[in-house]
Amino acid sequence: MAFDPYGPCPCGLDKKLKFCCNDVAGDMEKVARLQDGGQTQRALEELDLLAEKHPANPWVQTALAAQLLDVGDAQRARDTLHGVLKKSPDQPYALALLAALVFAIEGYEGAKPVFHRAMQKCSSSYPNMLARIALGIAEEAFGNQKYLCSREHLALALRLAQGEEGQREVFMQLLEFEGNGEVPYPLRSVHAFVDLEGTEEQNEQHTLAAKLSYLGLWAEAAGVLQKLADELPEHPGVRRNLGFCHAWDGNLTAAAEHLHRAAELAEDFETAVELETIAQLHDLDTTEDRVRVMTAEYAVPPLSGVLSELDDVDRLVRVELPPEQLEEGLLSAVYYVLDRSPGDEPMSSEADVDDVPEVLGQLLLFDAHAEAELPPRVTLTGREGDSFDAVQSLFVETLGDRAEPRESEHGPTETLPTELQVLSWRWFFPPKTPVAVQRELEQRKWREVLDETWPATPLGGLDGKSPAEVKGDEASRVKLAAAIQTLDAHCNANQYELDLAEMRSRFGLPEVASFEVADDQPINAVSSMQLARIAIGGQSDARLAELVNRALLIRQNAFLRRLLTEVLDRPSCRETVDLDRCHQTLADLERNRFDVPAALAWIKAGAEVSTGGEEFERKLSWKLRELRYRIELPEDPELPPLLEHLWNYFGSKLPQLREHLDETARAAGIDPPWGSGGLITSATTTTGEGGLWTPGSPEEPPAEGGESKLWVPGQ
Repeated sequence: MAFDPYGPCPCGLDKKLKFCCNDVAGDMEKVARLQDGGQTQRALEELDLLAEKHPANPWVQTALAAQLLDVGDAQRARDTLHGVLKKSPDQPYALALLAALVFAIEGYEGAKPVFHRAMQKCSSSYPNMLARIALGIAEEAFGNQKYLCSREHLALALRLAQGEEGQREVFMQLLEFEGNGEVPYPLRSVHAFVDLEGTEEQNEQHTLAAKLSYLGLWAEAAGVLQKLADELPEHPGVRRNLGFCHAWDGNLTAAAEHLHRAAELAEDFETAVELETIAQLHDLDTTEDRVRVMTAEYAVPPLSGVLSELDDVDRLVRVELPPEQLEEGLLSAVYYVLDRSPGDEPMSSEADVDDVPEVLGQLLLFDAHAEAELPPRVTLTGREGDSFDAVQSLFVETLGDRAEPRESEHGPTETLPTELQVLSWRWFFPPKTPVAVQRELEQRKWREVLDETWPATPLGGLDGKSPAEVKGDEASRVKLAAAIQTLDAHCNANQYELDLAEMRSRFGLPEVASFEVADDQPINAVSSMQLARIAIGGQSDARLAELVNRALLIRQNAFLRRLLTEVLDRPSCRETVDLDRCHQTLADLERNRFDVPAALAWIKAGAEVSTGGEEFERKLSWKLRELRYRIELPEDPELPPLLEHLWNYFGSKLPQLREHLDETARAAGIDPPWGSGGLITSATTTTGEGGLWTPGSPEEPPAEGGESKLWVPGQ
C-alpha cells in the first residue's frame, strides 16, 4: 500500500507525513505489503531491522509492537510500547495499543490507568480500538456482578464506536444487557447526573466531573466529586453523583457507602428509596455472608456397575441429557440428589409445600480418560452446610470404600447472599404430577415466603434486623421500603410478580408516588424504578407507545401488565403497538401470577385481533399458544376439543405437528383423544408438483413420483 505524503503522519505527531517520517515511508510500505500478503514472520523481521535502524521513530516502534502482539509475544510488545511512551508520552497509537495489551493481561483494574490516559489522549484518533476495550471491560464487569459498571462501559463503547455496523453491534449488546431479566431491574438502566446549584467555582468543578464521567473517567470524576462532597457534606445530589461514579468505575463498596448517605440526605421519599435500593443491591453483591456451592471428587469403579447401583437409590434421580452434552468432557450421567424419595405417585393439590422433594445437589459422573490419566470419577456439588453434607453422606453410604476421595480442581464457588436463600429453592416433582398442581404448590410456597419467612429474615439493609422488627420505626422507613423494592427486584428476576402496593401497606409505608416525566424528556433517560412509577392514564398515545417499547425491554412485570392493559383498552393506541406481542406478553404475565384462565382470556383476545402473517400460520400459532396454557389444566373440558382440532385440521397438513401433539399430551399425562375416537391418525398433504405446501395451495396428493415436502410455521 502507498502512504499519502500529504496525509497525517502515522507516528502521531501533528505533521504531514512528507515533513515528518517520510524517510521510513518506503520501508513501511514494504512491511504493509508483507502483512497484507499474510507473511507475518517476514514482516516481523523487516520491522526488527527498521527498529534497530530507527530506535526513536514511534511509527516503526508501534508497528513492531503490533506485529509482536500478532505473533503472541506480549511481553516484548509491552516493553516496546513502554519505550515509545517514555520518549513520546502522548503517542496516541502506542497508548491505545498498550491499553488493549494491559487489559488483555491484567484486566480492568490493571489497565485502568493507561486506558483512562488513552481515553483522554486518543479517543478521537483510535475510537474503535478504545470501544473494543470498553466492551471487554463491560464483559468482565458483568461476570463480576458489577452491573452498573458493565452498562456504563457498554454506553461508553457506543459513544466511541465508529461506523454503522460497529454502532449497531454495540447497541444490540446494550439492548441485550438492559433486557437481561436475571439482573435486578434497578441496575439495568441509565442514572443521569443531577445538577448542582452552588458557587461559581463549585459549579465549574461539578461540570468538570460530568465531562470526565462522559469520557468514562469515573475514578477521576469521583475524585473531583469527593472534594465537593467534603465542601458540601449535606448535599444529596453531589453524594448521589459520587456514588454512581464509583458504581460505574466498578467500586461497589464505595458506591454503596455514598448512595446510602445520599438516601439519608434526599428530601423526596421515592428518590431516597431508589438510592437506598441500589445501595442495598450493591451490599448484597459485596457481602461476605454468602452461601457457596461446594464440590468434592471421588474416583470410582467402572461406571457400568456404579450407574446400576445409583439407579437403585430412591433419593437419586437420573437426569436425561442431550447427546451433545454427553460427548463433551466425557460426562456420562447426572443425578439429582433429593432430600427424600419422590415416590411413584404424582402429587395432588392436597399436598403441603413441605411435602415436595427438594434437590440438595448433583452427582456428575465422568468416564475414564486414558490420555489425561484420569480414572472413572464422580463430582459432587451442593450448597455448603446441611445440603452438601447430605449429598456427600448419601453417596459415600452407597459406594462405601469403592469411592476414593480425589483432589478436586474446583474449589467452593460463591452463589448468593445468605439472606436470599429464602427466595431460592429447587423442587423435583414425581413423574406425572399435573402442571396445575405444580404451579399451585409453587404459588403457595411464594405466599409462605412472603407472608412468613421473608418478614422474619434478618437483612443487611436493615442493619441485621428483620422487616417485622423495624415495622413502625420512623427512622427505618426508607430502608424498609428499599428492602421491599430489593425483594421485588429478586422476585421479578424469578418471574414472580410481587404486589408492591400490598407489601408497602402491610408494613405501614406510604403508597408509591407517581413520577412526573416531562413531555420533552426521553423515556430512555428515565431510570427503571422511575419508569415503573409513571402515571399511565394521563399519557398521550405516542408517549404510551414509547413506554411500551421501554417496558417490554426492562420487564418490570407489574408495571408492564398495567401499561399493556391500558394500551389495549385504548382503540387509538392499537395501530402503534405490536398487538400480537402485547397479548402474548399479558398472557405470560397472568400465567406467572398463576392465573391460567386470565392468560387464556388474553390468548383468545389476541387471536381475534391478530393480523400478522399468513392466515393458516397465524391461526396455528395462536392455537398452539392456547394449548401451552390449557395443557396445565388437564380437567379443562375445552382441552380435548382443542387437541382434536389441532390434530385433524392442522395435523392433516403438517404431519410433523402430530408427533409434537402426541409427545405434549403424553408428557402432561393426558390420554390423547386420537387413536380411539375415530380420528384420522396419519395423513400427508402436499402440492401436486412435489414442492412446498403453503396456505392456499391445493390439497390433492402429489402426482405419482412427486416428492413430498413439509411446510412448517415460520418458514
